[in-house]
Amino acid sequence: MTDSHGDSAANTQEISVEAPRISALQQEGIVSDSLVEYLKVNKSKFSWAGTFTELIEFTNKYLHLGDGVAKVIDNENKKTIKSDNLILNWYESTGTLQVQGSRSSSCKTYLNQLIEGTQGIEFPDTSDEDGAACPQICNDLPSAGPESADIVTKSLFAQELDKIWSQIKILNANLSCDSDIIIEQEDNIQIINSLKQKNQDLNDEICILKSRLNQEIDAAKKLTEERDSLKTALQIVTKDLMKLSDERLICRSEQSSNDHRSQFDNVSGGKKTKKQKPRDPPQLVNHQNRFEALCHEDSVKDSTSPSNADKSFTTVLVGDSMIKQIQGRRLGREVGHRVVVKSFPGATTNDMKHYLMPTVDKKPQQIILHVGTNDLRDHSPTVVAENIVDLAKKIEMESNTEVILSELVSRSDNVSNDAVKAVNKRLIKYCNQNDWRMIKHQNIDRNCLNKSGLHLNEKARKNNVMEENSNSSSAFLPSMRGFKLASLNIASLPKHIDELRVLLSDNPLDILSINETRLDDSVSDGEVYIPGYDIIRRDRYHNGRFGGGVCIYVRSNINFSLRPDLSDLHLENLCIEIRKPRSKPFIIATWYRPPNSSTEIFSHFQSFVGKLDAENVEFYLMGDFNCNLASPQPDINTVLLTNIVDIYNLYQLIDTPTRITNPSSTLIDIIFTNCQNNIVSTGVSHVSLSDHSLVYALRKISINSPKGHSTLTYRKFNNFDSARFRYDISTQDWDRVNNSDGPNVMWDI
Repeated sequence: MTDSHGDSAANTQEISVEAPRISALQQEGIVSDSLVEYLKVNKSKFSWAGTFTELIEFTNKYLHLGDGVAKVIDNENKKTIKSDNLILNWYESTGTLQVQGSRSSSCKTYLNQLIEGTQGIEFPDTSDEDGAACPQICNDLPSAGPESADIVTKSLFAQELDKIWSQIKILNANLSCDSDIIIEQEDNIQIINSLKQKNQDLNDEICILKSRLNQEIDAAKKLTEERDSLKTALQIVTKDLMKLSDERLICRSEQSSNDHRSQFDNVSGGKKTKKQKPRDPPQLVNHQNRFEALCHEDSVKDSTSPSNADKSFTTVLVGDSMIKQIQGRRLGREVGHRVVVKSFPGATTNDMKHYLMPTVDKKPQQIILHVGTNDLRDHSPTVVAENIVDLAKKIEMESNTEVILSELVSRSDNVSNDAVKAVNKRLIKYCNQNDWRMIKHQNIDRNCLNKSGLHLNEKARKNNVMEENSNSSSAFLPSMRGFKLASLNIASLPKHIDELRVLLSDNPLDILSINETRLDDSVSDGEVYIPGYDIIRRDRYHNGRFGGGVCIYVRSNINFSLRPDLSDLHLENLCIEIRKPRSKPFIIATWYRPPNSSTEIFSHFQSFVGKLDAENVEFYLMGDFNCNLASPQPDINTVLLTNIVDIYNLYQLIDTPTRITNPSSTLIDIIFTNCQNNIVSTGVSHVSLSDHSLVYALRKISINSPKGHSTLTYRKFNNFDSARFRYDISTQDWDRVNNSDGPNVMWDI
């Protein structure tokens, strides 16, 4: 027991380095009874709301840790007051106060009593808690006689009790620490269980949403199928209406001829009768089919020539000051019927509602609307486009007049070009929805405007820029027969699908390859459907995060088959084989090369072209190659491309720049073929769907091989002797054959 007290004294001397801090605070007299108010407890967890200096005061006054008994450790995050039997850890950021050590149990009880306000309590001394039990046990031992054996036994028993008591104190300290850890773990378990429940609720909600999404997808598929079937039915009804209108027109014409003939008939007996008053001429009803845009024919017919046009047919061009210089008579001579131009300078769409009434009352066959630019000063492009559409619908409701919309023209005033383009884009969409025709003004730029930038200049008027647009709408193909194939980099097909539908309605191409479709699995075929065409797709790689994607639109009446055996997995390409009547089959392929691709891609491209060449048929390869063939100093990619083209003796059909930007002009959209003689026309059209131009070529519809006398030589194997053949082979001098150059020389030997 004496040794134990000696060790305690030694420890006190060892840790008394920081003790003067506590003693000094006591001597300064700053101890306050209100310190207990800083002590809080919640579910057996203590916290201290005061400062660390006030905590030191509290331990000096109530826990008797001053005068060199405790050691103060001041770290950045954790403050510690440590004695032999008691450790207080205070976390300044959270205020948590941890009580550890062999006296932690009695200290916690005492702190709870302080918080409850119990009067007349004192923190027990070390000897009262740690050493009281052992002496009591020793004193309770029975007294022995003078025999030395009993004294030795008693001493040994006391030493054993000291060891046991030391172990009990260690276990008590460990249990105190473990209890705090268990409480923290219980709180963590509650939080984890709460998070698990929330996670389960979220998973259930996700399952419900997935189920709803699948239902919506199924409903959308059904609607798409129903829409396609309705379109097919509409096309059938349209053809029937066209036949019916032709029959009615023929009947009216025959009736009119009979009526005129009856006016000059003679009565019997050779006497002439008085001429009857001629009846009113029969009124021919205009049976123009409004659904004519849904029908596609292989040949282009000129239905507006002056010789065939109806002289009573009237077109009224109504608009703002942009059209005031257009001459109606001159335009009428070109289109073959009467054209009236009515210009209202400064008019908005709201003003045009009143200006149009007299014109609508006269019921012309066509009204071309060119209005909306003046609205852009005060309204957004969406509002302006909707106002124009409302104006067109009002005309249709009040008369049977056909409505044709005219694109807005960019000006140099405070109306921005972006706003004009936004209105035109929306108008294209509305025209497609309402089956209206639209006149585009792609050839009108700032060079066609006068100094004020508001109207056409003299040069534009002399060249009849706007008149030509009114006459030709948005058609760009030459009016000649041929198999029409084209290619366009559209830079996102879903964004421009409405404009593309209008383009193909005005220009019925047979084949149209699209580069940079930016399609993935989330876009269905129905969303990019074009009436009268079938689509073949090859979407972007890696869930739409790499590549551009390609597709091919094929007219529905064309017999074709997909050729995946010719495509290359490393290239964004597609191949189809076309089979036309009275014509040999030929192949059409498209390839898109991303601008940042490496030069190694050309090795795959050469292998791809080699497959096409090995088919020994006519083929056409088109797309955006991103190689400027018009550059005087070609880069390495262009050199590699031209080398491959030269190897397989291909012809390049496009010689005009296809991507024109402010600083540059490049020829990167290309059409290659191995049969240049079969092409009758090529060209480039700036269709304004993207910053790339559309390239096209017209191929001869039927290519017949020349007929003449031919002689076929063949072998007969009816009397073939296999044994003699083997003998003849074995007796030949094969060294001469092996040392010869070329198969023809070998055959002659």
